[in-house]
Amino acid sequence: GLYSNDDKCVSYTYGPDPIQVIDCHLPKGPFAPTVAMIFFGFKIVVCNLDYRSIGNEGIYPNTFYDAANGTDLIRTIAHEHGFNSDRVIVVGHSAGGQLGGYITGRFRLRPDQPGYSTDPFRPIAFVSQASVNNRWDGCDQANETGSGAVISFLGGTYQMYPERYLLSSLAASSNVSVKFV
Repeated sequence: GLYSNDDKCVSYTYGPDPIQVIDCHLPKGPFAPTVAMIFFGFKIVVCNLDYRSIGNEGIYPNTFYDAANGTDLIRTIAHEHGFNSDRVIVVGHSAGGQLGGYITGRFRLRPDQPGYSTDPFRPIAFVSQASVNNRWDGCDQANETGSGAVISFLGGTYQMYPERYLLSSLAASSNVSVKFV
């Protein structure tokens, strides 16, 4: 592992691009609850999901597929290493926070939407840090939000692609039955 407190760090791939990887940091001793994060944790199982970003084919819909495929893999990792995948908290920062929101609301996707699954990974809570969870506001404030990153990621404005903006703002929508911080 990266730190002396780690029992081990195990990497898994979920796609053909070298960046499509989850690093699982497994602490020594009995496992506590699991957190899916974009950074390292201590004394908890941490599954660090990396994904393709802008400039590496990480535009709509590819990044959604990465987030969906990567988090679905957590159940397999949990089975392999003996931790509980039914009580996972997703924590995301910036773009990772937006993807955490997408994962949190993914159970509501239709079959024609990116990342749809009949049995998607479902976190019990979602912590968003410095992210744009309401993408249509991010589009309106494009100059203040990542220098137009929202528009670049989704391929256009809300007026051009309202469905993409709604899809990328699932946690900000109603009827999401998880704790949202």
